[in-house]
Amino acid sequence: MRYLFDLGHPAHVHYFKFIIKSLKLNGNEVIVTARNKDVTFALLEAEKIKYASRGNGANSTFGKLLYLIWGSLLLTWIGKRNKVDMYIGFGSPYAAFASFVNGKKSVILDDTENALLGQSFYRRFATTILSPDSFSKDFGMKHSKFKSFMELFYLHPEVFSSTVDEREENSIALLRFVGWNAAHDAGHNGISLEAKKRIVEKLETFGFRVSISSEDKLPDSLQKYALKINPADMHEFLSRCSLLVGESATMASEAAMLGVPAFYFDNEGRGYTDALQKKYDLVFNYNESDEAVDQAIAKLSEVIGRDKTYWLNQRELLLADNFNPNKFLLTELINTAKNV
Repeated sequence: MRYLFDLGHPAHVHYFKFIIKSLKLNGNEVIVTARNKDVTFALLEAEKIKYASRGNGANSTFGKLLYLIWGSLLLTWIGKRNKVDMYIGFGSPYAAFASFVNGKKSVILDDTENALLGQSFYRRFATTILSPDSFSKDFGMKHSKFKSFMELFYLHPEVFSSTVDEREENSIALLRFVGWNAAHDAGHNGISLEAKKRIVEKLETFGFRVSISSEDKLPDSLQKYALKINPADMHEFLSRCSLLVGESATMASEAAMLGVPAFYFDNEGRGYTDALQKKYDLVFNYNESDEAVDQAIAKLSEVIGRDKTYWLNQRELLLADNFNPNKFLLTELINTAKNV
């Protein structure tokens, strides 16, 4: 079989890296296309996964539409030239369209309710759509849900060894700020610079060492907190943190998978971050307003007042409820391949 994986974000590398390697080990050919987004290429190179670039994407609404057309045609051509049998991606309209035009199967995963542009496109063309059971939308007969989280593709204990049990109490607080350039980020500005400064000041008064990971360049006032590590080491670093605060739903969920409490700011939220708060008390969801930031700062003392044992116990509850999704997806691909 020839598989094509389309990756549009650094997280997608993590979602699919074990699947890609398993397929190759079993004698299949795997082609990877990737957008030049943040550290996506660096992660692929660290995993020794060869890839073809599909460019940088676009920021404006018109530019995104043009890129949607261009990217879809590019993957159609790559798939046709390489005689691809199946296309896989996360929320990828490009892979879904290419599979449809080339008369092949596609498996598209998604857990982001407000990714409306991609969903309006891929749901028409995808053969199979898969989502974690926390995803609130239903795309009909072709859509199935599974009992896990996307972040467990790479942070489940069966595939990731961490130092969570060696974590120091109230030691490192990681802040994560995003660039707000994705199609589903339209209308969002994130938390204000002044709010970010207040968060840093409060964390330092609690004795945390603050590190900041940011998609955009940090202002001079926050430069000294910039995290400088190899992108491939981010999850090991996160596993040693005591707290995450930020605007990234993915990193809030990653923190939860590692038993690290997370404060997440977004005006729309996600089904999975809601589930991680309601079921496991590992994520605390707020909107992007200054008032919400003040509420989160007030909540900090309660959260850090619990020792690491509480958070690790919550993680164990999460892991007991949710399986390693790698095995599930491999089975889905094999079953879909039988009908190719």
